[in-house]
Amino acid sequence: MKIDFYYWSYQCPLNSSMIELLREYEAKLDIIYHDISKDFMLAQKMNMFFPTLTVVNDKYRYFSPLTRNFLDLICNDYIPIEKPYRPKLGTIRKGVIIEPIKKSNYLIATKCMRKNGLKNVPKK
Repeated sequence: MKIDFYYWSYQCPLNSSMIELLREYEAKLDIIYHDISKDFMLAQKMNMFFPTLTVVNDKYRYFSPLTRNFLDLICNDYIPIEKPYRPKLGTIRKGVIIEPIKKSNYLIATKCMRKNGLKNVPKK
């Protein structure tokens, strides 16, 4: 099976972990890495709207973070179905100030990750 992994450099701190995970599967899968952070034409061609895009066999597109379970399924010639993430939305309106990420507040970026990504945040 072939995997094309498109990613925006380290826009998402999980990208580093996903690349490390993919490297463990290089003997089992044909993996091609595409850092599109400086290739906006390719990003546009691939219709990328998330920090990563995984394409299996030039046909199946996945936007979710890669997992070992997903890659094991691919290794066993199974094409998973991606279910959209539908977060529960609150009913209370809040007014907040959105600040750009900078050195003094970059650790807040870990709040969007399901698992601890502190080691990857400085790579942003």
